[in-house]
Amino acid sequence: MIEGCYKCQDDCNLNSEELSWMPYHGGETLMFKSVSGVYDTLIVGQKTITLYTGMKDQEADDHSNCSYSDQELDVLIGPYPFYLSHHNIYAAGYNLNLAGHTPLDGNPYIGNESITQNAPQNNVVLNGRTFNNVYNFHYMYDYLYYTKQDGLIAFKETTNNDTLLYVKIN
Repeated sequence: MIEGCYKCQDDCNLNSEELSWMPYHGGETLMFKSVSGVYDTLIVGQKTITLYTGMKDQEADDHSNCSYSDQELDVLIGPYPFYLSHHNIYAAGYNLNLAGHTPLDGNPYIGNESITQNAPQNNVVLNGRTFNNVYNFHYMYDYLYYTKQDGLIAFKETTNNDTLLYVKIN
């Protein structure tokens, strides 16, 4: 239930901590290899940072139409839409949503799945390589592995009842 504005922040810009979740500049080609020797590449799209100002919370139960601003970073990592947003207002203890889409809470998302929904894991072995501070989560039919330092390090893809784990090699 959203009842109206109760806490406004002055700055809606993404801060350095939030931006640290995106290690890519845009335009990189990521190479992955499965344990069976199958290669795959993902292209990182161009980063887009957009500032939205004077938006209204039209869905507030009290119809207060609180104004807020939001800065948003979007980039495609292959087929995976990376999303990060920072806004300057909270309503009744809940983060505002834009028309029911991804919450605007400063956490990184791929699609509507929070990268940080699970605690990071250490000593994660993927195709014989060990990684630390790995966040793993489901997105659509794939299982993704992400680190702040290296971004997307692996994905487990299921097609035609066959599951392959691809680990980044570059």
